[in-house]
Amino acid sequence: MLRGTVPGFGKRGTARRVPGINRLPVTVQTTYLSCTRSEENGTGMTPACLRGPRIMPPLPAGRHQATLTGDGIALPPPPAVPVTLVSPS
Repeated sequence: MLRGTVPGFGKRGTARRVPGINRLPVTVQTTYLSCTRSEENGTGMTPACLRGPRIMPPLPAGRHQATLTGDGIALPPPPAVPVTLVSPS
């Protein structure tokens, strides 16, 4: 799962939304949503956590589906978007 945030969305007066198409910048975190502290219990669905301040492991390179979900936003969800993650160089 890819998880994204829209800067200022949901904060009063910071992101203007009008009827029709709205295009907003999105920051996407390409990490797993959970991990296990036990290295020997890590799996493909729940990998072992990383060490340091950023413990969530990155998603593997390859094809994924990005979906937009909201918390308290009364809008129909848009369709998933195919994305391809590449390994950092």
